[in-house]
Amino acid sequence: MIRVRLRFTGRVQGVGFRYFAQMNAAQFHVTGWVKNMYDGSVTAEAQGTKKQIEDYIEKEQFALRLIPYEHEAGMEGSRQELSRVAPGQYIAVFIGPEGGFDESEINLALKKGVRPVSLGKRILRTETAGLAMLSVLMMRLEGGL
Repeated sequence: MIRVRLRFTGRVQGVGFRYFAQMNAAQFHVTGWVKNMYDGSVTAEAQGTKKQIEDYIEKEQFALRLIPYEHEAGMEGSRQELSRVAPGQYIAVFIGPEGGFDESEINLALKKGVRPVSLGKRILRTETAGLAMLSVLMMRLEGGL
């Protein structure tokens, strides 16, 4: 059994997004919750077997799937991946646990189309990596990068 936390931004409140996410989760027998956040985003926590979670995430039809990875070489690849970000897209960001993802998890993510990005030379805590990635995405979407 695994648990993941997903954050959705863009036009996701007031459009039936939580209902849509819950119906998809039920289809794959994934449990958890979906909640509107004060900043206009939606946060979801999903729990199930590894296969159930993979199928659920694939169903969400993300335009871009990113995984900050400490062994990703250089910032140029990250710039290229971030150049694909456009307003209105659903973007999934996978943040690892303390100690990072193990190699088998990274390989599985790569096979599923998740693109690795670097957050620089620092190793960030789980609590700050998501915020750092969100900041980078906001800068990119608002023309700062």
